[in-house]
Amino acid sequence: MNYQAFSSDLSPAETIVFRSAEENQEMMQRHGVNQEVRQLGRGKFRCDMAVRATEHADLYADRFNRAFSMRLGPPAGTVGLLFLRSARGHALASGSRSGSWSRPLRAHGSPRPGPRRKDAARSAC
Repeated sequence: MNYQAFSSDLSPAETIVFRSAEENQEMMQRHGVNQEVRQLGRGKFRCDMAVRATEHADLYADRFNRAFSMRLGPPAGTVGLLFLRSARGHALASGSRSGSWSRPLRAHGSPRPGPRRKDAARSAC
């Protein structure tokens, strides 16, 4: 599923647009996500994020317009499952090359680094 399909029927309250890596990082930290985001190239930063909350899981889809590096840790007591997608079909996750739809699993407290993208990127469910 791509970002548009995931977010097309959500209300504006369930979608967020970040205009800086710092804004993205601060918002996620307020939700208990240990996240560090760094833009790797020049240009205006934009990240679109959509959230679907269910009884047992919160699902996030985001779309970045620039190459970025991210260190990511889920909130305490949770497990994060990440599906990476890229226009070029590759990324680095936990230090290893990953194709689109790879599934790096990261439990709370795991010391592994998060994904690093060389092109505009997004995650999807």
